[in-house]
Amino acid sequence: MNLWTSIRRTVIPTVVGAIMATAAGPLLDEALVTEAVVALFAALYYTAVRLLEEAGVTWASALLGGGTAPHYEQDTDTLP
Repeated sequence: MNLWTSIRRTVIPTVVGAIMATAAGPLLDEALVTEAVVALFAALYYTAVRLLEEAGVTWASALLGGGTAPHYEQDTDTLP
């Protein structure tokens, strides 16, 4: 199901970003900075893995929690 694939592909980079930020934690003092670092690491992780997927690295999708990138169908009933 595309919904669960998209959820996994969002949650996993967030968790990885949090783990990476925790590793950098001793260097950080403020919670706001830590949250920004989590977001940054998650975005960097997701971007790197998506670039690997686009380059044809077949195992990269597993790093986002799915076997393949999700494919979304356009709902033509709601178009004007």
